[in-house]
Amino acid sequence: MGAGDTPFGTLAATGTRTVVSGGPRSPRIRVSNNGAAGASWVAFGQPVFGAAGLSVYALRLYVELAAYGSTSFTLASGYTANNATQQWKIELAGSGAGAQAGQIRIRTGANVQLGSSGNDVIPLNQVTRFELTATASEIRAYVFAGESVSPLASAAGTPPAGMTLIDTCRFGPTTTSPLVADFYLDDLAVSDSAELIGPVVAAGWVPSLWTGAAETALTVAGRWDGAVLVPLN
Repeated sequence: MGAGDTPFGTLAATGTRTVVSGGPRSPRIRVSNNGAAGASWVAFGQPVFGAAGLSVYALRLYVELAAYGSTSFTLASGYTANNATQQWKIELAGSGAGAQAGQIRIRTGANVQLGSSGNDVIPLNQVTRFELTATASEIRAYVFAGESVSPLASAAGTPPAGMTLIDTCRFGPTTTSPLVADFYLDDLAVSDSAELIGPVVAAGWVPSLWTGAAETALTVAGRWDGAVLVPLN
């Protein structure tokens, strides 16, 4: 995938999604949801979840917001009936919520709120990692700063019977209102376990090189000459 490509086969028929350079692990997806231009979600569908769907799973996405919507908008949502019936959605409160703008809200497809993050919100102009875990008895959402393992915000709720069963997960706005400033998505992932997927780069990870016999840590202390690491003088 490179800059200018159109990502994903399951996506809204309207709106704009473009692969662009930038972010910690360039490239990433720029999502444009310009009102009348349409909803701009991308999705993992039945090829990932299976035709029967899953009721136990975890999701991860990295997101960078430039501004909140004027009212709440959907960051992620789960569907069944082959992407036709909304089961749940994760909303971010809009600027009209004042100090709670950017609050995480877990809602059913019928718009019943199950939980929120209170005064803990998603920050602007910062790459954050959003994760969700779901079982038949609990759905939880978390936001972390980049690769951190300490959440900035979290929300949890008890789903009605059958609510967590999905065969599609959408990332991004699902409606044309409110107007949402362009934002960025990266490193979308799904798991069939209700354990947090975690950061792309784990804390304490050190890049290494396979020498043909063993892994050798890469540092600024040397260069690889094809056989050994030569110290830099």
